[in-house]
Amino acid sequence: MVKSTCFVKRHWRPAFCVSLVCAVLMGSVGCVSDDSDAGRSAGRNGESPITSLVTPSPMPTPKPEWLTPAPTDQPIFDFETMLKHVPAYRIQIFGDNVSLARPPNWVVIFLDPLCAYCNTFYWETLPLITKALRKHGGVLLYSHFLTASEFIDLYTPVVALECAGIVGGKNVFWAFLDQQRRSGTEYERLLEFARDLNIDERAFSNCLKDPQVRNAIDEEVGRAFQVYGLYGSPAFVINGRLFYGPYFSADDANIWR
Repeated sequence: MVKSTCFVKRHWRPAFCVSLVCAVLMGSVGCVSDDSDAGRSAGRNGESPITSLVTPSPMPTPKPEWLTPAPTDQPIFDFETMLKHVPAYRIQIFGDNVSLARPPNWVVIFLDPLCAYCNTFYWETLPLITKALRKHGGVLLYSHFLTASEFIDLYTPVVALECAGIVGGKNVFWAFLDQQRRSGTEYERLLEFARDLNIDERAFSNCLKDPQVRNAIDEEVGRAFQVYGLYGSPAFVINGRLFYGPYFSADDANIWR
């Protein structure tokens, strides 16, 4: 039996899934492992998937279910609708003359701070996606995703990441995200990341305590569950098509425009 906290959930805030469901779904969606260090190990010494085009070590062959778009009963994902809920510091633009008004390609990623499979996605698959975006042109949007848990504080690392963007701007946001994915989400480490990135200490501390930041994250996560119909992470949308899981064949010619 896999001892883990399942994140499959239809609505934000209800009761939690049992480990048996996690064990069944491990192959296609994933669970938050008790041993989060294992999920972080791939990125500890890796390059940022945003700033580097270096291809990581060879990926396992993607499973068919990981490459299957969401069923037709899922919501239709619209770029303009999703864009208006993502602040500028969580947006990356790739390619010359690419505009947010009508990008040739667009990707939205949904990651949980303690999801081991999300780390695999971040360090192994996201570099392939950003490489494709550089080749074809497009934009990348980051959206917060949380797993409700009565045992683990998931809000603090997400609030800290959001505050890094609010106080420090785009470059600091993505650098802070790299640090989280590489080194963990313990509170003392979050403060250390902020110091390393020269984030204004007083402004960062005030932001961490601001209930409006937490409320905004709560609304964003609720939208992911209730409006977008997501049920787990990592999840990502490419040009309106929804995918789940840590691996993806980014060279699929049918995906990119």
